[in-house]
Amino acid sequence: MTKIGYLSIITGILIFVGYGMYQLMIDLSMPYILKLALILIVLGIVVVIGKQIFDRKAEKSETEDYKKY
Repeated sequence: MTKIGYLSIITGILIFVGYGMYQLMIDLSMPYILKLALILIVLGIVVVIGKQIFDRKAEKSETEDYKKY
């Protein structure tokens, strides 16, 4: 059940952020350098969060290995 909850939260956030980014990209009055900066900020946040999730899963699997012995 918690996996479904996490999936729902992540999907909602991705839709929200994606739509916001889309609206910013079609706004012609915004300078391109600011658009690029926003894209890089969002991508950086996604990479950091993804890396943290990957590290946490790797750490969890290591501790489960130690519990077996």
